[in-house]
Amino acid sequence: SSLLLLRGSEAFSPVAARAGGVGSPCRAAVRLGFFDMFQESAESKARKEAEWEAQQAMLARRRNPEAMEAYQSEVEERRAEISSKDAELKELQKTGDIEAWEALRAEGKLQGSDELEREAGERSWGGE
Repeated sequence: SSLLLLRGSEAFSPVAARAGGVGSPCRAAVRLGFFDMFQESAESKARKEAEWEAQQAMLARRRNPEAMEAYQSEVEERRAEISSKDAELKELQKTGDIEAWEALRAEGKLQGSDELEREAGERSWGGE
């Protein structure tokens, strides 16, 4: 029988890992058994990267007064547009005039709750 002497930590590594020769790095994927389920997927990494970039853009905007002012004006425009969208209905609700309400409904300016477009998926109330 022959005696094989190895130096350092190579003496404790499996022979299959040293197939390329003494001192060559192991190129096989690391398998951790039970802990493999904790490895991050490529999709998860991409999602985290996109979220990180969005947060960095938000932080940069907060540091720049001109960019923050432009952002605030965009937000105010969106809010004004949405609140003016139903201004006629809001005024009508204050008066309680049913004939005017029926006229708006006939014109198609009012929608029932089942006619409104809803989010799909888990966040939807109906879960569609």
